[in-house]
Amino acid sequence: MQLDRTDTNPARSRAYAELLATLGVSGAAEMYEVLTERLYAAWLRPGDVAIDAGANVGRHAIGMAQAVGQGGTVHAFEPSPTVLPMLYARLQKAGVNDRVTVHELALGRAPGSARFHVLHGALGMSGLQLRELAPDLQARVNIEEVEVHVETLDSLFGHGLPARFVKLDLEGGELDAMRGGTDLLRANRPLVVFENGRGHSAKDYGYDMDDFFGFFESISYRVLDGVGFPFTAAQWSLGSVPWQFVALPDGDANMLDCATAVIAEVLAQHGLRTSDQT
Repeated sequence: MQLDRTDTNPARSRAYAELLATLGVSGAAEMYEVLTERLYAAWLRPGDVAIDAGANVGRHAIGMAQAVGQGGTVHAFEPSPTVLPMLYARLQKAGVNDRVTVHELALGRAPGSARFHVLHGALGMSGLQLRELAPDLQARVNIEEVEVHVETLDSLFGHGLPARFVKLDLEGGELDAMRGGTDLLRANRPLVVFENGRGHSAKDYGYDMDDFFGFFESISYRVLDGVGFPFTAAQWSLGSVPWQFVALPDGDANMLDCATAVIAEVLAQHGLRTSDQT
């Protein structure tokens, strides 16, 4: 199945509206999880190395471990002391704990320590910065602040980790984690799937649109949004969706073909159009 996108804001707006009208916010969120799963299943090979930053309870760490097989390795990053016991238990139950290295720390732009906000009642929204919460969510969560160790991908691995796939879901901290892994990304050119709230994440983590797009330009990567459109500065403020992105090295035709085929497959599976042609 082919993805046929028209690189215009009207086409994007129609696709984003269709996404929300068809799936709603929660349905779109699950579609992005499925997209992430299908991407690493299609791209990873036995023996590969993958990174799961923001592993939570292990949905994707387990899937990546199954994709890389006994000879592969997954590096899973999770700083939350509340979530870590659940992560270890699920890895053990799935029988993949021998190939998943859990790093009990946060990833950032520079090594150090920081306050990490654990949102009891919405653990998946925990992060280094406290996001602005809707009133109904504020009423049902309890926020606990804990001190966590922060490292960078480069301080841990430099360019010596042959990562083939990187997933980042850090509640707004994704760009900082990538900035802290510049050497790794430049040296290994992995497929990167990341969540990001655009302007909201930029505000929370102290960067702007130029920083965001300048980073990808500096490492010669292109970015697609979660429904397959090229993501550029013109779309920075365009609507509230998507919040899932795929970053690929410029010039890697095989990776681009793989990613766009997977996006098309997932869109069709969820009842969404894969072409903007009428």
